[in-house]
Amino acid sequence: MKNKVVIVIAVVFVLFLISRLISVTNSNDALQVRNQKNEKESKAKDSELKKFRSLAKVEEEPAKPLDEMKTIKDINYQLMEALFAYDSLEKRDQKMSLIC
Repeated sequence: MKNKVVIVIAVVFVLFLISRLISVTNSNDALQVRNQKNEKESKAKDSELKKFRSLAKVEEEPAKPLDEMKTIKDINYQLMEALFAYDSLEKRDQKMSLIC
C-alpha cells in the first residue's frame, strides 16, 4: 500500500513537472514571437528615422534679404489697399494694374 502511494505521488509530481515544462515552453515561444514582432517594428522605425534624417539634411533655401522682405511687405500692403479700399471698380482695377 505504501509503495502505491509513493508511485501515485511520483506520477503526480512528474505530471506537474511536465505541465510546468510545457507552460515554460509556450511562454518562451510567445516571448520569441513578441521579440520578433518588436524587432520588425524597430527596424521599420529605424528606416523611417533614416528617411526623416535624410530629408532634414536637404538644405533649405537661403533666407531672403531684409530689403527684399520689406519690398514684398510693401507690395502686399498696396495690394490689400487696392483690393479693399476703393471708391469704384475702375479705380481698383487701375491700382491693381499699376501694382502687378
